[in-house]
Amino acid sequence: KSCVEGGMPSFEVSGTLMPDTHTFSSLLTFLKANIHGTSHNAHDCEVVKREMAKWFPRKEEYEKYVYWDPADPSKYTRNLVFANEHMDVLLMCWPPHSK
Repeated sequence: KSCVEGGMPSFEVSGTLMPDTHTFSSLLTFLKANIHGTSHNAHDCEVVKREMAKWFPRKEEYEKYVYWDPADPSKYTRNLVFANEHMDVLLMCWPPHSK
């Protein structure tokens, strides 16, 4: 079947134009459902890696987790986003020009 019918594109045939991506919320939902146990051997690391690569950071999704240390604004921070018995999800923030 052609991707063009009657001079118009047929999206049902050609598929979606949107890439398969995660929002921050859908990525967390995936991680909660797929990471189990206390060892990386308890889940499929390649599947997790592939799904994490589908997240494209959007500032409005993660900015509420950004925190800078007011006592030392030049150091990086590790900010807890989610934790359960299987994993901790951290947002690590480095100030501009840090090394």
